[in-house]
Amino acid sequence: MFIFHTEYNSVLIVYVHWIGRNMKSIHELSFGKRDAVAYKTPKEKSLFESIFVADKHLDELCSSSNYFLTGDKGTGKTAYAKFISEVGYCGFTGNLVSMEDTDYRRFIELKNKKNLSSSDYSNIWNVVLLLLVANELATKEGENIFKHLKFKKLHDAIDEFYFSSFKPEIHNALELVESSADAASQMYSNISASENSRTPMFKDDMTKRNMMYIIKQFEDAIKSTSLEKKHILFIDGIDVRPDFISYEEYLECVKGLSNSIWYLNTKIFSDLLADNVNIKVVLLIRPDILDSVRLQNLNNKMNDNVVLLDWRTSYNEYENSVIYELADRILSSQQSKNYNIGECWEHYFPFSSQYNRNKDKSFVEFLRYSFSRPRDIIAMMECMKSIRTRNGDSNNCSSFSLEDFKRATPDFSNYLLGEIKDYLSFYYKEDDFDTFRKFFDYLSEQQHGRGTDFTPEQFNEAFDRFSDYLAKNIMEKPVIFNTADTLLQFLYELNIICYEDGKLRSGNTKYCWCYKERNYANMRPKVKFSYEYRVHYGIGRALGLIKNNF
Repeated sequence: MFIFHTEYNSVLIVYVHWIGRNMKSIHELSFGKRDAVAYKTPKEKSLFESIFVADKHLDELCSSSNYFLTGDKGTGKTAYAKFISEVGYCGFTGNLVSMEDTDYRRFIELKNKKNLSSSDYSNIWNVVLLLLVANELATKEGENIFKHLKFKKLHDAIDEFYFSSFKPEIHNALELVESSADAASQMYSNISASENSRTPMFKDDMTKRNMMYIIKQFEDAIKSTSLEKKHILFIDGIDVRPDFISYEEYLECVKGLSNSIWYLNTKIFSDLLADNVNIKVVLLIRPDILDSVRLQNLNNKMNDNVVLLDWRTSYNEYENSVIYELADRILSSQQSKNYNIGECWEHYFPFSSQYNRNKDKSFVEFLRYSFSRPRDIIAMMECMKSIRTRNGDSNNCSSFSLEDFKRATPDFSNYLLGEIKDYLSFYYKEDDFDTFRKFFDYLSEQQHGRGTDFTPEQFNEAFDRFSDYLAKNIMEKPVIFNTADTLLQFLYELNIICYEDGKLRSGNTKYCWCYKERNYANMRPKVKFSYEYRVHYGIGRALGLIKNNF
């Protein structure tokens, strides 16, 4: 709905023009997928392409010096990689390869079986990534690449090794390391046998030497090419740690991957740029994991080689934000005619709500109850539609109401709690989540009806009482409960809590959230102690701290 205001003889005349009469009903809308990998059918892929917003992050990702794409879970890392891989952008094409649970097991078994050290993980990854890059070039460049003799011979050797059945997946690529003696022999036979009278010996118990030979063949073959396209190999799936792999073993593997990506991009692929050969490998990784990997000179790398996905906006300026444009495009891309940014959102979500003394539009409520991530916005829209569908009134409805939003908040809060559980399980045992959840019962007792707000004294008292409960019931205390300060920092990193830090120019309280304070120089912001705190509205209900809506 547009409302035009015209002043005539001191009388305000309001013209109401309904732009939404031709828009689809709620029942006809699809709000997309929470995970970009889930867009599989041609229809779904078409929707993905139409709703994707090509912003500055995409341009930064295509910069030759950026090798790490980082952002919290749900910020769209996979979506950016998928868009370049399947749609293309600025001459770039790519391939998105995901790390599977069984791949970690294969890495660990390979290390133990071949008597390799943790430092050898980098060379294992060098072999895997170079094979995936070579396959990408062979697949996307067409017949011209096989005019380069070294590359053709290498490709033929790989074909013979895999019996022409190689698929670009990590577990398949690992076979080249597991059978490195056979692979090296095959490469030598195809590439170098006619040039040398003496045949080298490749043995199963010489895996390190075999890998170095294989890596050299890939390097020489790729360097011999001239390419028509620009290529990015994306590695995804490392944000989830399988239950059967310890955190320490996981970190060793991911550190080897990170070092390999740095080596290949800076020591091999960067040298090719002068010859107009543009190849790079990009790792999709959460900020906390990137920080834990402890790459050498991380601060410099953060500024020079990392793209940080940042969807932050303010309640006053959200209409100019990319996340608002994305939310609106999800709706507008499915209409039969074109609309300006914001028209479709205002049609489907026309409500406003009273907050303190302000009357906020619907998108502000979406921001207030979310972590300002695309996945959260989609999840809330899905929850609201599900409420309507369960009530049997979505077929003919053209818009959502504030009451729909209120009724959807319990489901949405549980969704956020599920996201928290996934994050927690990355570092700790699954059983620790139940202990973690129980703590908030004690915090609620100390708040005395303050809802989502609490003081340092209330937090410390809740922590002490909870620690007594664990000791009394002879329950193991998870690491995050070592001290009250440790727990407070962890809750802050999870964005479950923020701290109050003075006043803004508007006179409103300044709330400091971890995801809003994060930047290239500070990937893991620290909570301030002895301040007033607030629990996130969206998660508060699932934690038992909010009893009623709004």
